[in-house]
Amino acid sequence: MPIITDLFYKAGYKTSYFGKCHWTKNEPFFDRKGNYDGTTEAPGGHYMNKYDTYIPSGKARHSIEYFYQSVRDVHFDPRIYSCDTAAVGDKKDGELHRPKIFSPKNEAEKIIAYLKNDNDIRSKDKPFFMMWSINPPHNPWKDANTDMNTLKKFYGTDRIPEIDSLIVRENAEVAIASYAHHYFANVSSVDKYIGQVLKVLEELGKLKNTIVLLSSDHGEMMGSHCLTGKNIFEPESLAVPFIVHWPKKNKRRENYRCSF
Repeated sequence: MPIITDLFYKAGYKTSYFGKCHWTKNEPFFDRKGNYDGTTEAPGGHYMNKYDTYIPSGKARHSIEYFYQSVRDVHFDPRIYSCDTAAVGDKKDGELHRPKIFSPKNEAEKIIAYLKNDNDIRSKDKPFFMMWSINPPHNPWKDANTDMNTLKKFYGTDRIPEIDSLIVRENAEVAIASYAHHYFANVSSVDKYIGQVLKVLEELGKLKNTIVLLSSDHGEMMGSHCLTGKNIFEPESLAVPFIVHWPKKNKRRENYRCSF
């Protein structure tokens, strides 16, 4: 079944994907170093991660032409695979690259390079469709997985000594939401890097002709009902943000029909 990237590709858009993705079954198709081998036979036979896995080129990528994948919930040590060898230290598509950079910062840099069309990586005469799946503020919420500069600047205990200043839900147990400083620090950091990308779009004169959608795949309990995380049938877990930048230049079509 075609998905949104297939549809935009068919409509003539240049398609790209940056960040986290795990829509393919996890298989032990890797060698011990995390390089994709495509078989369970040696040197394959190993998983590269418990949950996510590399999406190989071909049908599984659903018409995504430029692919820059970040794997694992380790924000300062993402496992990167890409079709752009120049973006991953001259590694081939399927060979593991570990830049040891905060993943939103790393992805923002690659997106900006794509938008500026460094090294002629896309056709200038065609519109583009891009998806950016950012890992933070996904857990783990520890110092090692948090933009600590942002935490100290905005959420340090000298500025916000009492955690209940951050936890405003009346049904939340403050002690359980002890990770709130780290969570909100990563949210603010993500905002910063999204802002950098939007600024470049504006500088390139493309923001007025680009629709930008921001959403998420789940919320966060953060102490509500004495719980943390997701996968819980409560509004705190199910509710997601949805922000749309729709320039006046892009007129909404009346009587729009969608068929499946």
